[in-house]
Amino acid sequence: RLVACTSDASEASSIAAGCVEGLMRAARREAGLAGSALVLRTLAVDDASHEDVAEELLSDREDDALLEKNTISVRRLQPVDESMPVSVNGLTIAISGGTGALGQRTAKHLLKRGAARILLLARNTTTVDGCEVYRVDVSSPESVSRFAVEHGSSIDGLIHAAGLCGDGALPSRDLESLRKALKPKLEGALLLSAAVDAARQACHKPPVQMDVAFSSISSLLGNAGQTDYACSNGGLDARARY
Repeated sequence: RLVACTSDASEASSIAAGCVEGLMRAARREAGLAGSALVLRTLAVDDASHEDVAEELLSDREDDALLEKNTISVRRLQPVDESMPVSVNGLTIAISGGTGALGQRTAKHLLKRGAARILLLARNTTTVDGCEVYRVDVSSPESVSRFAVEHGSSIDGLIHAAGLCGDGALPSRDLESLRKALKPKLEGALLLSAAVDAARQACHKPPVQMDVAFSSISSLLGNAGQTDYACSNGGLDARARY
């Protein structure tokens, strides 16, 4: 039995907790497929006593859970209202990972919805009809900073579509493979959002009107062979929730 205790006391700890939860769910799926009897679960702790935490850690529960004061809540997925109308008419929107299939499809959709300008950010540039393409490595603070200084103040919305799967069973993964998955997906989103907001603040403008990230169901359900990817998406989910 392995239980990972997490906390969302701050944005940083919340993001770290999301990474751990995503990784644990993918590892749990791998263990199940391998026929292992190992129990892997996460326990989010919010203002609970040491005694209550110890009691929950020693319990037979196998579900991911939240311990709040003396109340335990078990994680369950529920359907949500998908109708979230957002107007992009006249907006300038930057998309990281913009020349990939997901980025290009999103760009075309936004242009049809009335977006004024679409800025595609990618390490490898290519021509995309109706869009401006910029060579930007979102995992590099220097690259992101240069882009934000030149264009950040004009950006009204951000969409994070960059990412790297890095597939492989957990025993084959190491810290370096995890870093490679985290850099474009999670660190890239944090760097780009912070740099663009800073550029807008310097021009006395409010924060961007929209900050959207493409995640993956692997962070919610786990997916065998994608612990790194589930980890980075779990952190991205946590950032969105915080």
